[in-house]
Amino acid sequence: MHKKRFSAGSAVALVLSLLLAGIVLFWVLAVCDLQSRPLFVPALVFVLLNLAAIIFISAGGTWLSGKMGIAFFTGICTATILYTLAQFIHFIIAIGTGMSAEGYVLYHLIVFFLYLLIALPIGIFGASREKHAS
Repeated sequence: MHKKRFSAGSAVALVLSLLLAGIVLFWVLAVCDLQSRPLFVPALVFVLLNLAAIIFISAGGTWLSGKMGIAFFTGICTATILYTLAQFIHFIIAIGTGMSAEGYVLYHLIVFFLYLLIALPIGIFGASREKHAS
């Protein structure tokens, strides 16, 4: 049986992921000067969605891996990493080329849909598999 308490590893992961969130938000808002661009609101929304997923997965890693097993948890982590890479690479390209807000939103809605299309079934099957195993 897995412990349901907040472990020291979860606390460290939470602090590190919050630090990452601060660094990313500083980079997006201060370094890229996103407020002066038409992509401000859509980019901020998708960055915050991504950071929320990272914080949830890293801080709840012990709980999630206990609920679904390490193989399924690794699959969700991999999907989140690929989603993060796709998002931030496109963000850098969009800022550099002056992409329209509509094109940016469409791309990120499609990528977010694909992320959920991969991550949700992994989580659902992983949770149900562990339920049947116990």
